Amino acid sequence: MVKEQLPRKLSAILHADLVGYSRHTGEDEEGTYQRLRNCLSTADECVASYNGTICNYAGDAILADFSSAVSALNCAVHMQQKFDQCNLDIPESRDLEFRIGLNLGEVIVDGEEIFGDSVNIAARLQALAEPGGICISKKLWEEVNSRVDYQFADKGEISVKNIEKPINVFQVVMGGTKNNNLDRPVTSESSTPALKPSIAILPLTNMSGDSEQEYFSDGLTEDIITGLSRFRSVNVIARNSTFVYKGKAVMVRAVGQELGADYVVEGSVRRAGDRVRITVQLINARDDNHVWAQKYDRVLDDIFAVQDEVVAAIASALPNQIRHVEQARPERTKSDIRAYDLILHASAQGMDTLKDAARAINLLEQALEIDPGYAVAHSWLSSAYTMEWDHKLIPKPEAVVAKIMKHARRAVELDQTDGLAYTTLSDHCLFIMSDLTEARVHAERAVQLNPNESIIVAWRGYIHNCDGESKQAMELCARATRLDPLAVGWVKFLHGVVCFDSEQYDRAIDMFLATNSEEKWGHLAAAYALIGQTDRAREIAKRTRQMWIESSPQGLDERIQELFNAGGLYNHGNLDGSFERGMRIAGCLR
Repeated sequence: MVKEQLPRKLSAILHADLVGYSRHTGEDEEGTYQRLRNCLSTADECVASYNGTICNYAGDAILADFSSAVSALNCAVHMQQKFDQCNLDIPESRDLEFRIGLNLGEVIVDGEEIFGDSVNIAARLQALAEPGGICISKKLWEEVNSRVDYQFADKGEISVKNIEKPINVFQVVMGGTKNNNLDRPVTSESSTPALKPSIAILPLTNMSGDSEQEYFSDGLTEDIITGLSRFRSVNVIARNSTFVYKGKAVMVRAVGQELGADYVVEGSVRRAGDRVRITVQLINARDDNHVWAQKYDRVLDDIFAVQDEVVAAIASALPNQIRHVEQARPERTKSDIRAYDLILHASAQGMDTLKDAARAINLLEQALEIDPGYAVAHSWLSSAYTMEWDHKLIPKPEAVVAKIMKHARRAVELDQTDGLAYTTLSDHCLFIMSDLTEARVHAERAVQLNPNESIIVAWRGYIHNCDGESKQAMELCARATRLDPLAVGWVKFLHGVVCFDSEQYDRAIDMFLATNSEEKWGHLAAAYALIGQTDRAREIAKRTRQMWIESSPQGLDERIQELFNAGGLYNHGNLDGSFERGMRIAGCLR
C-alpha cells in the first residue's frame, strides 16, 4: 500500500516566545495573563497585515508562516516595535519581552498546522535571540538581504539541540536600518516625541589635524553628556552607547532608532595654541531637521564656560524647554586648564591594568599639584588607587585604603553637585569599607543629583539589591540599561547580578554574555549551573579559576575568601547563598 504523502510547501516561518513567562505569572498571574492576551492580539494583527497565517498558539508561543521572506521579516520587526509600545505604561520590571526566530524552508502542511525540520530550526533560532530581538537563518538572510533596509550581525555557525548541522545565524540589528524606510502598513500612530525627550550626544570630531588631540574632543563630549544628564526633564543616552559611533559616518535617523533617541547632537572641536573652536548642532532624529546650531570661538581658559553655554543652549532648544536652565546649572569653580588637560589624558589612558592605573595616578597627582581643589581629580585618583588595593601588590594595603577614602571624601567635599563622585564614594564604602549604610546614603544623593547617568542609576539599583529590595533594584537597573542601550561594561554586569539574585538566571545569563566585564565569569558559571547546564558551567568555571590564579598573586584561596567574606564583592545582595551553591556545582569552588 502506497503511503499517503502529506502536502509540502516552501514557507517563511516565524516563531515567537515570551521570555520569563513563569516568573511573570509568579509575580502577577492575572495581570500577566491579560497583558499576554493583548500581546497575542497584537501579534495576530501584525501577521494578518503582512499576509501571514497564524498556525499555532502554544501558551505564550506563536507560530506563523508567510509566503514571502521579506513580509515575514518586516512583520517580526513591526511585532517587536508593537510589543515595546505595550510595555510603555507598566513598570520596567514587568515588561513582557519576546524572542523571535525566522527561517526559510520546506514544511509539511496538515490542515492549518505546519511541521518539519524548518519549523524546528525557527524555534531554535528564537531561543538564540536576545529578549526583544530577532535571529534569522542564513537561508532567509540570503533571500532578504538585498531587498530590505535592515542591518544584520553575522553570529556565525551555532550548534543547537536536535538539529544535525550547525546553523549559520544572523541577528537583526533592531533600529539599525540602511535608510529607515520600513515597508509596513500605514498606521495612525503619532510620531510626536515623548514629553520627556531622549537625546544622544555623538563624539565631537577632532578637527585639529593632530590625532594626539583626540583625548580633548572626547573629554569635552563626556562633559557635555554629564552636564545634560543632570536635568530630570530629558533622558540622556550614556557615553558607552554613543561612542560606538566615533569615527564613523552615520545617518542621524539610524542612530536615533538604534539608541531610542529623539534628538542627536553632533559637532567638532578644533584646538590651536591657546584657542579652541567648537561647533555644535542639535538635530531632530525623526526627520533630520536641524533644531539649533552654534559656533564658539574662545580662549582655552574659557572652556568651562563654553561647556555650560552648550549644555544650556541644547536644553533650551528641546521641546517643552527645560525651565530655569541657568538656575539648574551647578556653580563650577574655575580650574586651571593645565589640570583639566591632565585629567583628560588620564581619562583617555584608562585604568584597565595596573600599568594603566600607575600612569593615570601620575597624571592625576600632577593635576592636583597644579589645582589641589579639583574635585574630579580627587575622585578619579581614589579609583586609580583601588587597582593597587585589588591586587595587593603593595606592602601596606591599609595605607592605600586610607588614600582611597581620603580622596573620595575630598571630592564630594569640594563639589557637592557631582553625582559620579558620590557614586565612587558609595562604591568604596561598600566594597572597601563594608559599610552598606554609608554606601546607601551616597548612592541616593548621587541619583538625586544626576538621575540620567546610567552607572549612577545602576549603582543605586545594586544598593537596593544589597538591601534585599529586588523590585526597586530591578526597575532601576532596567532603566540604566535603557539609558545605555549599547552598554557592554559595568551597567550590564550590575543588572546581571540583580537578575541573578532575583533567581532570574536566564535573564542574568543574557546580561553577563552582553558585558565585557571580567567580573562576570563566576556569576555566569553559577547561573548556567543553576539552570542545569552543568557542562557549560564547568567549561566556564575552568576559565574563571585560571583567571583568578593569574590575577591574584596572593593565591587562589585568598581570592575566593575575598569574594565570599562579609564584605566580599558577591556577598552583599545574594542573601540565599545561591551564588556559592552555583559556584560549587560548576566547580569554581572546591
